[in-house]
Amino acid sequence: MNINKKLVIYIILGFILLTNCANPQSPLNLNPLFLVIANQTSPKTTLSCPLVPRREEFADTVTQAVSSSDTFGNPSMSVDGVCGGGENSGSLDVFSLSQTGSGSSLVLSWGAKTIANQTGIDFMVFENPWRIGSDSTSIFMEAIIVEVSQDNVSYCGFNPNYTQGNLYSRNPTHWQNFAGKTPVLYNDATNRLDSESLFNPSLAGGDGFDLDNLSDSNYFNIGCTTNLRDTIKTNGFKYIRLTSASARTNSNTGNPYPFDSAASNGPDIDGVAARYRN
Repeated sequence: MNINKKLVIYIILGFILLTNCANPQSPLNLNPLFLVIANQTSPKTTLSCPLVPRREEFADTVTQAVSSSDTFGNPSMSVDGVCGGGENSGSLDVFSLSQTGSGSSLVLSWGAKTIANQTGIDFMVFENPWRIGSDSTSIFMEAIIVEVSQDNVSYCGFNPNYTQGNLYSRNPTHWQNFAGKTPVLYNDATNRLDSESLFNPSLAGGDGFDLDNLSDSNYFNIGCTTNLRDTIKTNGFKYIRLTSASARTNSNTGNPYPFDSAASNGPDIDGVAARYRN
């Protein structure tokens, strides 16, 4: 059965509240998994974040998205700020993509601004993965394919490479050049970093991308050429497209990229930050 991970959060929170009401004098005795998931409903991720006004680094325009009436179906939640929950919990201030179909992609931009290629990480993608226990090689992930464009027609990406065939892995090292791998430490309200630290993954979490690593691969039929890749490297991009990995075919297997069928219903976008904006 495919269980929405946020639905699991609500079910467990309800269980905790019912337990307390039924036994007000007895302390809670929850296993670590319950604590990890329950922590995602903490006030720091749902009540005081995001702050207004939104930071100028964050993408502020939803160019293309499929909205829904679901709690996490509002695309504006992908551009209102980043509310990371830390190593062991996720954010609820997110926009959820579908596993497949037209709702599996989201296109964001910074208004009329161009995102330039300069030194180091040029932009950060913040999803809401979290660590399972204390093992850094066991992360609940919903992988994202990242692509950039100047015209929202032809795109180039970063040559994503998944190394475990058709089996889903929670080890982020098996997901090379994907986003959605690293827990988000940055939080608008409780961990509002300066502009330099925002692009340091060890301080902010999230997944950083350098346009110097842009690929000319057109495997996904996205209109990329060597000339377009080099043009984007030189002149920058205006649009970023985030797509559920499960909606694309792995060139190594000929099958869609795998996902955690027990808990995933599609990546959850908290925000994207660009370092160099013209």
